[in-house]
Amino acid sequence: MAASGADVFCPFVYWGQNKDFVFLKVDISDIALGPEVELTEEHLKFRAQGYGACGISQYGFKIDFYFPVEPKSSKYRVTGRAVEFECKKAGSGEVWPRLSEHPQKLPWLKIDFDRFAFDESEAGSEEDLSSQQKEVLQRLEEEVLATESMVLQDLKTLYLFLYNLFQWIGYCYVFGAICVRWYFYGNESRKDTFTTLGPALMICQSAAVLEVLHPLLGWVRTGVIAIVLQVFGRGFILFGLLFVEPKLQSDDLVWYLFIAWSVIEVMRYPYYLMALLKKQFNLLTWLRYTAWIPLYPMGSLCEELIILMALPHFDISNKWSIDLPNNFNCSFHFATFLRIYMVVFPFGVLFLLQRMYEQRNKKLAIPSKSKHSKKKRA
Repeated sequence: MAASGADVFCPFVYWGQNKDFVFLKVDISDIALGPEVELTEEHLKFRAQGYGACGISQYGFKIDFYFPVEPKSSKYRVTGRAVEFECKKAGSGEVWPRLSEHPQKLPWLKIDFDRFAFDESEAGSEEDLSSQQKEVLQRLEEEVLATESMVLQDLKTLYLFLYNLFQWIGYCYVFGAICVRWYFYGNESRKDTFTTLGPALMICQSAAVLEVLHPLLGWVRTGVIAIVLQVFGRGFILFGLLFVEPKLQSDDLVWYLFIAWSVIEVMRYPYYLMALLKKQFNLLTWLRYTAWIPLYPMGSLCEELIILMALPHFDISNKWSIDLPNNFNCSFHFATFLRIYMVVFPFGVLFLLQRMYEQRNKKLAIPSKSKHSKKKRA
């Protein structure tokens, strides 16, 4: 709520009109003393103490009217819930396209659609409406659409904020638990990392699928390919290998992998949260676009080694494989798929590293080598 002076706040004001009057409702209740009102042909000044949007406080505002009014023929009354004004228009039949003569939109001034009424008995069709009436109706429609857009934008921002907060809390829990368990139990804590923290990480990773939808819906500005590679690549390791093969879960590589994943996200999601709040902290930005330099290769190496370790287990167990005969008359050997995946995997990692490198240069304003060389030649 914008303040109009020291400890004086602007209340919500709702306005409407008909062909003879302009109506205002000041949303203040429980007014202790009579309000201070100054109504002239050109403006309305108001001040009172009561209960409004900011609680019990002093409220006030000044509005310069779009057209003149007749103060002597105007009146107001104080009710238990609001202060209501009836301002007589100086020109009978005038249609005001807006209340204030200033085109700037006042955030505390709202349209009272119930008080907008025009006598259309003399106008048999829409073509008979005056140009001023058409302008008012158009402005009303635009304001309704703008209000709906603002509501949708606020809901989207709230959803993204809650999603990023949820993910940040989840990964903070995973990383914090790894540190605490290692402090108390030492290297022995590595053996049951997946058993202890795997469920929490799987919840966060399952929720991360939503990040694929965010750019597709236009809610965030980022590339879809990189997100798909990261989200489904991690999901493949977590759900496709570790979850179904208990013999892999106790290896130390899982401990290092969970550290790499969680540390990256502990710094990534706060950056997104601050971006939603339109705030920027240089240290947080630097960490977001620098920590990946050691952590991405570390996590990728762990993933590749886990795939290599999984090969003999899936060769023996034949999990995820499809043998003949079957209704579809086709076969699928999962261990062979893993070997192909191991060959393709480094190319996906290189793509992600290149993309992060480009983003780092852009966010941290690091000039490219080509620009340096051009300056030197010049």
